[in-house]
Amino acid sequence: MLVAATTDEAVDQGVLEPTDGAIRLANLAAFLIERGSDVFDPNVIADRCLSLITLPFEEVARKSGDWRSLPRAEIAELRKIKNLVSPLIPLGNWVTNATILEEVEQWRGLRELLP
Repeated sequence: MLVAATTDEAVDQGVLEPTDGAIRLANLAAFLIERGSDVFDPNVIADRCLSLITLPFEEVARKSGDWRSLPRAEIAELRKIKNLVSPLIPLGNWVTNATILEEVEQWRGLRELLP
């Protein structure tokens, strides 16, 4: 919980980008949950990551097909999305909210196509 509080404080103070904080907590949550911890609610953590994805799924899917031809800033945005989705893959095994799980599964299928 100390890491979570410290991460949230770093985001609140502007020391850490919200995306980076969410990725850190999602990775920590997945690690702990896999080992039987119930400190984090996987639904909350997954929802937090998903809420930080700034582009619609359809647009990301379209861009992922030929991402090498995109401008560098767009490639970086797709990479940020992949970084948000990556910890959701193991975390998705414990998500119980059907709406969140459906979205995690949707992104899971696209993850490998992203830079």
